[in-house]
Amino acid sequence: MNCRQKLVSLAVALLCCTSAQATDADIADALIRRNNCSKCHDVAKEDTVGPSFKVTANKYRDNAQAEEKLITHLTTAPVVKFPDGSTDEHRIVRTTPSDDMEQLKGLIRWILSH
Repeated sequence: MNCRQKLVSLAVALLCCTSAQATDADIADALIRRNNCSKCHDVAKEDTVGPSFKVTANKYRDNAQAEEKLITHLTTAPVVKFPDGSTDEHRIVRTTPSDDMEQLKGLIRWILSH
């Protein structure tokens, strides 16, 4: 493979990666809006009720089971503890169509990318 072919291959690979990331960002944006996630979470601000997506990404950064754990968290309404010590059930993330695992995985990939 000559240099030009290598550059073309690299460019195609980069475009594919960028396209997938944009898709995850679009999915995440839609789900966050639809499920009102920003009521408790923010991308980076840490003074919110729930952890920022950046804090969540750091928590799961080297965890091989991150996707599985976050899917469970987003689909089972676990009890969560707030900074003031109170507890409540985390809202289940609703997708359209219902229970669309690819949308949930896109949201999780987006969260973990921070």
